[in-house]
Amino acid sequence: MNASYKPVDIPAFDCKGSVLTVMVLHLRDTEPEILYPQLEEKIGRARAFFANAPMLIDLRSVDGPGQAALDLPTLVATLRDLGVVPVGLRGALPLLHEAAREAGLGLLAVPGVERTVAAAPPEEPAREPAPAAAEPAPPVEEPVPVEEPAPAVAEPAPPAEGGCARSPCRRRRRPQSPSPSRCVRASR
Repeated sequence: MNASYKPVDIPAFDCKGSVLTVMVLHLRDTEPEILYPQLEEKIGRARAFFANAPMLIDLRSVDGPGQAALDLPTLVATLRDLGVVPVGLRGALPLLHEAAREAGLGLLAVPGVERTVAAAPPEEPAREPAPAAAEPAPPVEEPVPVEEPAPAVAEPAPPAEGGCARSPCRRRRRPQSPSPSRCVRASR
C-alpha cells in the first residue's frame, strides 16, 4: 500500500451526543477565604477519587455580585492543582463567559432553559395588485366529518393441541395430571 494514499471516502471521525457522568461543583459562596480552604480539604482528603475527574462548575446558586467577585482563573487553577479537570461552567452570567472561554471551559445551558438565537424577521411575500374587476371566489366546501369504525377486539386463539383452556396461559397440561386445570411450563 502506498504511504501517501489517503482514503477520502472513509470519514475520519463521527460527532455523536452522549450522556456522561461528570462531577458538579455547586458553588454557594465565592469568597476566597471560605471557598479555597474548603476545596483543598474536601478534594485533598480523596485525591485518588477526584484524580483526573471531569468537573462542571455550577454557579446557579451564586447571585450577581458573588459571580462578579469570582476570580475564575484562580478557581480553575486551584481545581487543576488538586487534580480535577474543570470542563465547563453552568449558570454563569454573561460577565463570566469570556473568562470561561479563556480558561478553556465550555459554557453549558441551565437545564430547562432554552437557548435562543435571534433570527431575522420573516420577509413578507410580495403582494400582487388586485385585478380591477375581480370575480367572486367559488364557495369553499366544508369538510364532512367521517366516523371511523371502532377497533376490532382480538379474540384469544384456541389452545394448542393438548394445551390448557385458560387465557392467556398456552402451556401444555401434564399428561397424567389429576386436575385438568393445572398447567405446567413447557420446559418441564
